[in-house]
Amino acid sequence: MNTPSWNIWRGVQDILFPPVCLFCSEDLQYRKEEILCPLCRAHLRYSDTHIVLHRDLMERMNDYYSFEWVFCKYRFPNLSKVKELIYHFKYKNLNYIGYIEGLHYGHIIQSKLLSLEISHLIPIPIHWRKQLSRGYNQCIPLTQGLSESTNIPMIVNWLYRKKNTKSQTKLNKTERLQNMKNAFGLRRRNLAITEQPHFLLIDDVLTTGITLSEAAICIHQRYPSAKISACTLAYKDYTD
Repeated sequence: MNTPSWNIWRGVQDILFPPVCLFCSEDLQYRKEEILCPLCRAHLRYSDTHIVLHRDLMERMNDYYSFEWVFCKYRFPNLSKVKELIYHFKYKNLNYIGYIEGLHYGHIIQSKLLSLEISHLIPIPIHWRKQLSRGYNQCIPLTQGLSESTNIPMIVNWLYRKKNTKSQTKLNKTERLQNMKNAFGLRRRNLAITEQPHFLLIDDVLTTGITLSEAAICIHQRYPSAKISACTLAYKDYTD
């Protein structure tokens, strides 16, 4: 996305539509790639999951599948500004937010991904009906940014959503499990992978971990020797 023609188009956009902060609408100093002004960005709570293997997160995830590592860029407590960021990214067609956030986070976690020998990035798919309605899968630009900054290839349209599941937001734990049961499938095409690949599943938000776990179970059934880790833009922090 850094071709000369793209840079020219960005410059034209900045002239026609001056970049402003997503939260407070103050002018940004440079381009809209900043997304937020420094004051608003200070309200976002970064996590240190790229440094420390968080026991509470791993316990939450391992109720359903044993992941190797879980990365989350932001903590997401109640009344967090992160919620507003994700809302714009997910529902307001501002998918450039995902790309920029992924690009930035990739630089932060690149060394850890290298040490874990992550071989492929896989965005969590949404059902084709939902994608047709929304216009895009928000996990794809997030994965594209991560892929560009880490040089790890991404795999799209291999893992797919078989079921047009309900939103998990208002479901309890039992309902979430039932909603996501057997929700994913793998296409039959073979992948050029190593004997023991290490897949990194990419999603926007981690709450209970059920969606990521169901996707991991689906992949594990075909590649039982594969390692699987997870990465999200934010995780729901129940400690605040």
